[in-house]
This record gives sequence, C-alpha cells and structure tokens, in this order.
Amino acid sequence: MNSASTEEGSGSPARGGLPATNATAVEGGFHLTGEKTWTTWLPALRAAQVSAALGSGGVGTFVVDLESDGVERLPGFDALGMRGSASDRLVLHDVFVPADRLIAARPAGGPDPRGPAPGAWFGAVVAAVYLGVGEGARRDVVRWAIDRRPGDGASAVADLPTIGVRLGRIDAALRSARIVLEEVARRWQAAAPAHRAALVPEVSLAKVTATNATVLATDEALRIAGGPGFLSGRLERAFRDARAGLINPPLDDIAFQSFARRLVDDERAKSAR
Repeated sequence: MNSASTEEGSGSPARGGLPATNATAVEGGFHLTGEKTWTTWLPALRAAQVSAALGSGGVGTFVVDLESDGVERLPGFDALGMRGSASDRLVLHDVFVPADRLIAARPAGGPDPRGPAPGAWFGAVVAAVYLGVGEGARRDVVRWAIDRRPGDGASAVADLPTIGVRLGRIDAALRSARIVLEEVARRWQAAAPAHRAALVPEVSLAKVTATNATVLATDEALRIAGGPGFLSGRLERAFRDARAGLINPPLDDIAFQSFARRLVDDERAKSAR
C-alpha cells in the first residue's frame, strides 16, 4: 500500500492543493473518479490511500483496492531522478469503494484528523531515503578516488589536498544529517503520543538537513570525479536522484518559515512577560 495524493492540476497537497478526484456518495459507499500522479511503485501496489473531494466540501482519504473494476495503472514517470521508483499514474474510472474504506475526513484546508503521525512518518522516511543516496555517493566517490591514479600513477586522487577538502565537506554534511535524523527519531519514539505534535518541526529539520546534505554531497562527488562522474553511472544517478528530495514535503521554504515563526513567537512571548 502507498499513498496517492498528488495530482497534475491541483499541485502539492503540502501547499494546500485540493484534489480534483471526486468521491460521490452512493448506496453502500462511494464512486471515485480522478487521476493521481507520482504514485510510487504503482506496478506492485495492491492498495492505495487515495484522497478525494467529498460532496460536503471536505476531503476524504479512502483505501482503494487496486484490483477493483475501473482502476487503471499507466506509466508516466519520465523524471530527472528516482526513475526506479516507478511513480506512475493511477486513474480511477468510477471505482466503487465501500463506505467502511473511508478512513479519514477533514474540512478543506483543515488539519489531518489522524494527527501528526502521517506527516512525521513521511518526513522521516524521505530524510532516510535521501540520506542513503548521499551516503552511497560518498562511498562510491571515495572508492573511485582511491583507485584513480592520474599522471605517473604515483599518487591516488584521494591523497590530493584539494580532494581531501571536498571529501571532508561531504562527510561532515552527511554525518551531521544522520545525527539529526537519528536524534529526532529517538525523541519521537520516546515521546508520548499526546506530546508528539510538538516534535513535527524537528522532523522537518531532519528532512531539510538530510536532503540538502545529499544535494551538497552528490554535487561535490561529481566535482571530484570530473568527466568520469558525468558519464552515466552510479555517481551521475545519485546526483540526479538527490535533486528529487528537494520537492518532497516538507519543502525547504515552508520548513524555514515555520522555524522563523517559532523564533519570533517565542521572542514576543518573552517580551510580554
């Protein structure tokens, strides 16, 4: 199972985009009609959590059996990076969904009734995925720099001082990101469910730290490898894949704005005492 929320015309749900997919109430349930883009690993999914507009003006989340009549899976992910994720197009043609498969409903623009857990889960998973991309690129470029011996072959690329600075920059960024992500995950696990909402900004911090560290790491890796890194291969793929992390929510600008609001609100509260 995976989530199917993003649509061509409505934009990112993280920015308040409302689904054009409609859920029409019928006897015993709903008929869903619409199209979702970027449904990751769609060829292998058995079910999807699909967001759809309700007749009441709200937004519902439905568990849809993808073997139902009217479900169509279309290839459609011709993207810069993360091509192996098979994030294809899910099309629903008047698909019947039983009433008990409506698992959440909220007013348009309202908070998720499931609380902070779904957003935190997504942010942490995105951070972990892209951190893995960066750490894989770090390993590959270090191995390449050790094996590469230009000129007379007396010295490995890895022993050049300028390369050492770049490798160190990669390592510092990725290790910092891992520490932040693991600490945030530890805090979330240790917190009582009622207190976890206060940790959502920390999850955002982990996500933006990990994705930006990976962008830096893969950029430096390509600069180290030069022409060979630019050719189709593991470093080139990691460089492309890393950029996809920047468009996964929480987005940098939204996260930074939330950090700023908290800073300003805390300082104003102190001044008012």
